Amino acid sequence: MITPTFRKSKSVREQIIEILSQEWPLAPKKIYDIIRKERNVTFQAIFKELRFLIKENVLKKHGNKYMLNIEWLEEIQNRISGIKNKYNSTIPWNVNTIQFNYFESLAEACKFQIKTGKYFHSLYNKNKVFCSHYFHSTWPLIIPDKLDSLNKKRRNRKVFCLCAGNTSLDKWCCEQESKFGYFVKPGVPCASICDISTYVDFVVETYIPSTIRNKINKFYKSVDSVDKINISKFFEDIMNTKSKILVLVIKNRELADVINEYTLSHFPEKSF
Repeated sequence: MITPTFRKSKSVREQIIEILSQEWPLAPKKIYDIIRKERNVTFQAIFKELRFLIKENVLKKHGNKYMLNIEWLEEIQNRISGIKNKYNSTIPWNVNTIQFNYFESLAEACKFQIKTGKYFHSLYNKNKVFCSHYFHSTWPLIIPDKLDSLNKKRRNRKVFCLCAGNTSLDKWCCEQESKFGYFVKPGVPCASICDISTYVDFVVETYIPSTIRNKINKFYKSVDSVDKINISKFFEDIMNTKSKILVLVIKNRELADVINEYTLSHFPEKSF
């Protein structure tokens, strides 16, 4: 696939793409005149490159003039977005005290959270306490088919979760998490600004826009029976909706300890 480059010394082909990214549509003669000012090239050479770029679906004709193909631009955008997401999923955890990660949907942010959880669960031994606070318990809805395999390695770990939501759907989701040995309590004041997870030395904070939080809240309140959950609507209206999700990864043992202390105070029956 032909991709744009940012080299100072560009080929004729790259120059054509750059020219048409700034002004369009243009006739072959106009493109030739612009390039001819910078390098010694024939009109035949320019026309040959135009035909090649048409064949590769980089350009399309508009009458007798040329312009970039929108479908090619979208493909480039998707490829760059994919690379960005891969970079976001591999973080040098021990480098910075705080790291900002932005995602274009809640679904993408959740993928990052899963990878984050896997990393920290493998990093620390089973005697460590992990805690989470969330607005609503969503994992049994997001990854129901993967929940069992995801938590096999986490069984018997000391994982404590507080859920602010107290709807029938929240309670059902919390019950599903409890089956994996997690200690979960719904209806506890928490996560008023962001969802939080602690991993010994690290705190992961997920900031969800109020528009998405309101949709989640409305969805949970609308479900009066687990059998009536419209999971496709949940993904379409909430998980895959374009939005700006911020996930902070903070290395701060003192902050994690404060969050853990508050969390564990809701489980006085448990000894550590």
